[in-house]
Amino acid sequence: MIGLMAGPLIDAYCERQGDGLWGEPLNVVSNLGLIIAAVMVGVRLSKQSLWRVADLWLLTGLLAAIGLGSSLWHLTARSWALQFDIWPITLFINGFLVVFLWRVARLRWWGVAALLLVFQLASYGTLTLAPPGFLNGSVFYLPAWLALGLVCFWLGRRRHRLYSMYLGASLVFSFSLAARTADQSVCSLVPVGTHFVWHLLNAWVLYRLLVGVIFWSQDESL
Repeated sequence: MIGLMAGPLIDAYCERQGDGLWGEPLNVVSNLGLIIAAVMVGVRLSKQSLWRVADLWLLTGLLAAIGLGSSLWHLTARSWALQFDIWPITLFINGFLVVFLWRVARLRWWGVAALLLVFQLASYGTLTLAPPGFLNGSVFYLPAWLALGLVCFWLGRRRHRLYSMYLGASLVFSFSLAARTADQSVCSLVPVGTHFVWHLLNAWVLYRLLVGVIFWSQDESL
């Protein structure tokens, strides 16, 4: 217990009213949505050959890791635990981009590499130029939000079967990002904050994104 709580407390959310493992109960429990989403995706993948969907299994594992890492961060609120929150998210975002470009957009390896590099540069530029605390830290997710919007634009132009599914996911992600951004601004009105809404909505968004790739890979109708 002492080891887990070593270091200064990082009080970053409305819900936290003090130190201790259960200072943010809603923010912790809402991560179950991400873990449940990972299990549901895993059930779908279990019906296919492992080697055919190994990349999707990796993303599913990262989805579960997001839920676990975020839970650890919200339980302890220490700087060391923040790394377990950030890295699974970062790996999932980049991994999903690669999988989508390869499986759905059907780009060659050099096309995937080029667009991944553009995304990295956009992410670096956004984080570098944004002032500290801008959008309550949600600036980290702006490149992913923009990338998903561009994906929807690309799908829509081609009247792709995934368009409606991904457009819905993009809209929900917009609400999710707004909930994350608003958390520190609404403490007086909503003492528990809105960060837990970010967790729950993202569980649905990431589930839909992965299921879309699975359906497309199986060449099933939506």
